[in-house]
Amino acid sequence: MRLFYVQKAYIGIKKRKYMSSSILNQFKENYSILTIHGTREIYIENFVSIIILTECNARIRAINEIIEIEGDKLSVEYLNHDDIKIIGTIKSIKLTGVGI
Repeated sequence: MRLFYVQKAYIGIKKRKYMSSSILNQFKENYSILTIHGTREIYIENFVSIIILTECNARIRAINEIIEIEGDKLSVEYLNHDDIKIIGTIKSIKLTGVGI
C-alpha cells in the first residue's frame, strides 16, 4: 500500500506550483486523505462509512482501505458526508487495503 504525502496545502491553504487543480481534484476523488495532528486527532477526508466507534477503537471504511484507530477516549468531533475528525489519545493507526 502506498501512502501519499501532500502538504496541508492540499486542504486549500496553498497549492504547490507544479500540481494543477485538476490533478488535485482527481487525487481527492480517488484516495482518502489522512491528516494526523500528534497523538490527539486524525482528520479523514473521503471516508465512506463508520464501521465501529467505541472509546478505545474506531474502524472507518475509506475509499480503498479500512482505517483502524486504537486509543483512549476516542470520539467524533466533526462529521459530514465525506469528512470525519476523531479526537482522543491515539495509540496506533492501521491501514488495510480492500481494493476498489
